[in-house]
Amino acid sequence: AITWGDGNSSAGSISATPLGNGRHTVSGSNTFVRSGVFNYNVAVTDVAGNAASAQGQATVTGQPVVIVAGRTLQFTEATLSGSLIVATFTDPSGVEPLESYAATINWGDGTTTDTATSTNPATITFNPGTGVFTVTGLHRYGEDGSYTVTVTVTTGGVNTATGTSTAVVTQQPVTPTPATIQTTAGVQFSGVV
Repeated sequence: AITWGDGNSSAGSISATPLGNGRHTVSGSNTFVRSGVFNYNVAVTDVAGNAASAQGQATVTGQPVVIVAGRTLQFTEATLSGSLIVATFTDPSGVEPLESYAATINWGDGTTTDTATSTNPATITFNPGTGVFTVTGLHRYGEDGSYTVTVTVTTGGVNTATGTSTAVVTQQPVTPTPATIQTTAGVQFSGVV
């Protein structure tokens, strides 16, 4: 019998042909639903009733997260945005603690923000009701235009997935400030208004 270390166990099959010195291989199968390192145990009993066991480790990497991006993000030039949703994602390997995930936002203007950034970091939140994670960030663009925003999410430092959205940056609105004019009646005025 094989105890997989993840709460599952199954029967194994022993090879009919020995490898030499009376050794055989034991094969089995299991579907690990989470990533991690699992200590497994193989217990074998021969026809005479002699029992032996062996232990090993299975290192299981999770599947990459599934990112949903494709958003159009609205910005005003030279203005720090409020917190914007840049992407959402789900984890087909199962929900891990938030600290198992890291996000990096490449804003498309030569700057990046990640979950370790101390000023205006990327933020990951989780909604247990929907099973959806949300990546948010703040940014200030120096110039108007259209930018490709790339979001990369890493799980457990191993699996990486990427999605893109578009930032549309409009020019700062023009705000006229009238000058105070003082002049003399009958004299032509010329100056800043």
